[in-house]
Amino acid sequence: LVDDAQDGARDGRVTLRLPPIKARIESLEQRTIILPLSSRSLFVAYPCAAIDLDQVMVDGDAMLSRASGNEGRFKYTSYARIPRVGPAELQYALTRHPDPRYLAIPASFAMDMDVKRVVLEIQAQASTSFGRVDALMRYLGEFKYTMNPGFSENGDPSLECLRARRGYCQHFSSLMALLLRRLEIPSRICVGFT
Repeated sequence: LVDDAQDGARDGRVTLRLPPIKARIESLEQRTIILPLSSRSLFVAYPCAAIDLDQVMVDGDAMLSRASGNEGRFKYTSYARIPRVGPAELQYALTRHPDPRYLAIPASFAMDMDVKRVVLEIQAQASTSFGRVDALMRYLGEFKYTMNPGFSENGDPSLECLRARRGYCQHFSSLMALLLRRLEIPSRICVGFT
């Protein structure tokens, strides 16, 4: 539980303790209205520096939630410190993450010949993680977006997207995450409400 008594007593704001960020920082204020939900989840831009609530729960994955349940419509304001970095800073950024989940891929995907071909192409285009992410985004940007890709029901949708060079957002995001992991770049897919 994160509860900054000094700020909380004055205006109901909880200040979260963030590690120092070595980059130009821009502030983002986000006002959110949530209609009745059974979840206690809070939706904020990352990294959240403060949120206008008396108490906030923070779990081991840095997920924020309300400390108590709330029926009906719910409003809050969050404040994020968004690091603004350019290609020069990203070019040599390290891509380490302590959680091996963000590098895990199914063996069938890792050993697929089309996956190996794409990985070798991307590695030949760039030697840094940033360069490889950029090259992979450009590669996938050539694919066709369609809500009716015509994939078989029994196949791996990520592999079918790769081979057919078409799909929709879920196909592209899972294919990109798996290819990044195959390139030893930790990745995960984040989804939410729109």
